[in-house]
Amino acid sequence: MHQRILVAAALVIAVAATGCNGTGSGPSPEMSGGAPDLITGGAPAPLPSAVATPLCHRVPESWARGVMGWPRATVDMNVYPTNSGSASSLFIAQVKSPSFSGIALVTPHGALRRVLRFEDPRQDQLLSASSDGRFYVFSITHSLNGWDDWTLHSYDSIQGRLVTLDAVRKVRGIALSGPIQRPSVSSGRVAWAAPKDNGETSLKVRDLASGKTWSIASRHGISPVYFGSMLLWSESSAPGRLTELRAVNARSLRPQRVPGPLQALRGVVDLSATGSRLVWSRDFVSLWTWRVGDRKETELANTGVDFVNEPKIVGNIVVWRGMDTISALDLRTRRITRLTDGPGGVAVAGDYVAVMKRLSQRKDTPDLPSTVEVLQASRLSPLEECGE
Repeated sequence: MHQRILVAAALVIAVAATGCNGTGSGPSPEMSGGAPDLITGGAPAPLPSAVATPLCHRVPESWARGVMGWPRATVDMNVYPTNSGSASSLFIAQVKSPSFSGIALVTPHGALRRVLRFEDPRQDQLLSASSDGRFYVFSITHSLNGWDDWTLHSYDSIQGRLVTLDAVRKVRGIALSGPIQRPSVSSGRVAWAAPKDNGETSLKVRDLASGKTWSIASRHGISPVYFGSMLLWSESSAPGRLTELRAVNARSLRPQRVPGPLQALRGVVDLSATGSRLVWSRDFVSLWTWRVGDRKETELANTGVDFVNEPKIVGNIVVWRGMDTISALDLRTRRITRLTDGPGGVAVAGDYVAVMKRLSQRKDTPDLPSTVEVLQASRLSPLEECGE
């Protein structure tokens, strides 16, 4: 129930903001073709010992100087990027404009390449996405009221080929209820979870070059992620029970032991992986991490009252979305800063973080434009002082 409420809130932000940016006079020039380069944020630093507390309510000047602003959005043109992962510097984004409403790839500077046109711009919304630098996989929900009615698509950025991978099964026209559709892509393979008739989920893996698809036995598995040689996911034995981690080898798909320090974890949600580090939310109020070689997991932050939703790693920075703000934690200093003063969105692509801010917080004006500001994580100095 908590996850449904939180993701519904995410959909409200994405729908109400109608994306978060674009140009003042029309679409940006389309980008040239070809696979994007791999951009990484450098090796993570050792963690300080104390649990961080939110100290900074404004972005420090040292960070603000490096902000790259996308062309200002208007009521006629909004772009709302979502995560594409650490292997690509291109954001996967939802675009809304009179001439085009659909999915596009967007550079850190705001130039876009159109990928898919929405069949119903009033209902269709970008839900989640992932990329390995060549293949961009994204899910679309076809209802403003939830995420159950989804389709899953793949775009080959080298061949320019768009493929529909999967769609939710429907019974008498009603989509089967299941977890939010969050694909994970690595080395030409994509993994996702799909609901079954009996209320359980099936984990699927597809080779994006050959089209071969495998199914992995699961009860109630959610949000698989590639982590080193593993495909890792959270699974519960029954609805309402705490999740625990399961894994298979990413290539052979044979069962694999979860690393020892992670075997006792329960209640893991919104699992995210980059390089040798995992981050996740527990009960949606605390932020945790584990890195290969660590003896145990580490609590990074506990918001107490706000939510920790969809944490993502980029270099030494962890970003996440709360109900009322977007936050960032610096792993080098364990300090936290707010990136927005109100609800918004945040996305990660390669070494870049895109922060979406609505120009108005009025709830009765959902079509007002938003700004998109992009930070390059590897150029951010350690977060030592606040911007206050």
